[in-house]
Amino acid sequence: MADIIRCTRCILPVSLPSVRLDDNGVCNHCTTYERRFIAAQTVSTDRISIFEELLNNAKKRHRTYDCLIPLSGGKDSTYSLYVCAKLYGMRCLAVTFDNGYLSEHALTNINHAVNISGADHIHYKVNRPTMLKLYKTFLEHCGSFCPACMRGIGSAIESAKKYDIPLIISGTGARVAYLAMIPELYQGGDPRFFKNVLKGSELVTSVDQLSGSDSLYNFEKLMGIALRTLGLPIKTKHQQIGIYDYFEPDLINVYEIIQKEMGWTKPDGNAEHMDCLVQSVANYIQTLKFPELTPKTIYNSGQVRFGRMSREAALEVEDDNLRNTDAPAMLDTFLREINMDKKVFYNSTNDWRKLDSYRNKKLDSIRRIYRKIARN
Repeated sequence: MADIIRCTRCILPVSLPSVRLDDNGVCNHCTTYERRFIAAQTVSTDRISIFEELLNNAKKRHRTYDCLIPLSGGKDSTYSLYVCAKLYGMRCLAVTFDNGYLSEHALTNINHAVNISGADHIHYKVNRPTMLKLYKTFLEHCGSFCPACMRGIGSAIESAKKYDIPLIISGTGARVAYLAMIPELYQGGDPRFFKNVLKGSELVTSVDQLSGSDSLYNFEKLMGIALRTLGLPIKTKHQQIGIYDYFEPDLINVYEIIQKEMGWTKPDGNAEHMDCLVQSVANYIQTLKFPELTPKTIYNSGQVRFGRMSREAALEVEDDNLRNTDAPAMLDTFLREINMDKKVFYNSTNDWRKLDSYRNKKLDSIRRIYRKIARN
């Protein structure tokens, strides 16, 4: 581990193509974080006022539902539902995408949250054999299976837009979207990416419901980027926001609230991504692409920036994890269920550039321009 060159502030290794160090050895992700969220004090009482204004505007639309909450059963989506339904009395529609590996613990938390909050609920599930074929196809083509699930989540949200819900409030935010900062690892729900991977596949017609409208998706994304670049409020027909762009992501407080108010229970072990039974496999794939990563590198780098963890403690965790690079126990089960040979799996997952080859180049170019403007 001593030979790994890392950011001197967090623990990101420079082997990640998007990581660049300044003269002090501090990575661009840390300097961007400091500029956007520490110096600017983005999350403040003013942000709460802005959030409340968004909710009031949504209520004035007098729709059947004021907001849509993607609900996975994890802590963050449960907290979003708590804030909207119980704290502010919003009429909420919760939407869950079941990827075939939704844990029983997550399902229990979902049921508690829905029943306690009084929200209506859509449980959206593609038949499991089709999802397993999708996972195998995505692994073979782009070295990752998560984009198929992400598109499913996006499709579940889009299907609920028929109710003309003005606000979509997810359990995320720019400060806690650790992986979104790492383009070589980030896997979104872009319909164009989904279609590019499946082009020529027999699965195209059987998953048409997941394909979505990439023109509408691109328009809403580009509109949001343009408005942020101009410093204007984002006002689209279906505005999507993250709860932690307005509320402090204080995990201790969040845990206490959702356990007391929403009947949420914490599983044994790691509570991050407890909703997905194959999250350990997804994390393992990242380490195959970049051997200097561990399943905790990206997350703990974020914890260091937050001040929740010292760099020294994060490095100790890294050291322990780098000594144990064994495949997760779930890998054999997952490969058996998607009918993939282990050799094919390893050959398919060793090159991060396979992901990049299917991306929406036009949308990525606009995002890069926005990032450059935002840095100035």
